[in-house]
Amino acid sequence: PLFLSRRKRAMLAETELQEKLQVAVLEAVKQVCISACSVVLQEQKRIKDLEAAFEAKRNEARAYAEKLFPENKVKLNIGGQTFATTRKTLLAEQDTFFEKLAGSEMWKPDDDGEFFVDRDPTQFRHILNYLRHKATVNDSEIQIIPGLSLETLPTVDKQQLLEDVDFYCIQSLSTLLHEKVAERPLTGCKEINRSTNPNKRNLLTLLEQEESSSVEPTYSAGGPSWIEFVFEKPVTLTRLILTAEEADVDQYMSDFTLHGQRFTHTWSRRDRVGEFRLATPIASAVHRLTFDGTYCLTKAELYGFMA
Repeated sequence: PLFLSRRKRAMLAETELQEKLQVAVLEAVKQVCISACSVVLQEQKRIKDLEAAFEAKRNEARAYAEKLFPENKVKLNIGGQTFATTRKTLLAEQDTFFEKLAGSEMWKPDDDGEFFVDRDPTQFRHILNYLRHKATVNDSEIQIIPGLSLETLPTVDKQQLLEDVDFYCIQSLSTLLHEKVAERPLTGCKEINRSTNPNKRNLLTLLEQEESSSVEPTYSAGGPSWIEFVFEKPVTLTRLILTAEEADVDQYMSDFTLHGQRFTHTWSRRDRVGEFRLATPIASAVHRLTFDGTYCLTKAELYGFMA
């Protein structure tokens, strides 16, 4: 009985100690949570204050821009070409180049009353038509650009239009254009042809967005060889990424030609991937890559615009 009494007291003491430890742990967790919540609340307040300050600054800039631009007519000199529009059109979207520059109080009209922008004017009419349409319908989800057919617009013009839209900070139009005409992996390659030479060996895989095709293409052993990518309909090729087989030497150089444009690249054990952009994008249903030098391609990825 004495032994049991001592054992019982020890068990009770141990239980009491465990309860105290649990209470201490819970209290510590509680304090950590309180501290974390306090930090989160402070950060939320800081973000709200920053948002409020940004909104106030934006409203101030917009108010100044509205005062700067005449209500009925605004003349813009884009790279030497004059465009006439209205203040409502020019400020149809927030946070644009026009609003920010005018709101900075640094943009002033010249002696002819024109606001000068040192930019190529070729694609600006499309941007202005978009803003006119947006100002008229007051719709933030416009899905068209009046007077513009993206399907028939040459690739070079598409690239320039994308660059101009990003320059003028027309965010909604930038999103629309990137969804419709942005460079992307070329899919739909129906056939891969290659030069025939029994002494050549290789395995090249054309990786695509939805499917891949494998063939036994060319291995160049000092002489020219080629591989041809055939599509169902013309596609515009703008760049390609080539991956070479791991070499037995530290580095080696190779030349290849694509639609008359010549490229030179140095491969090495560590650098087996090369990215090449065409100076002039090429629209064709057949793209032939001719290459020289002792090297072996294992992967080719084609990028551009679908017709």
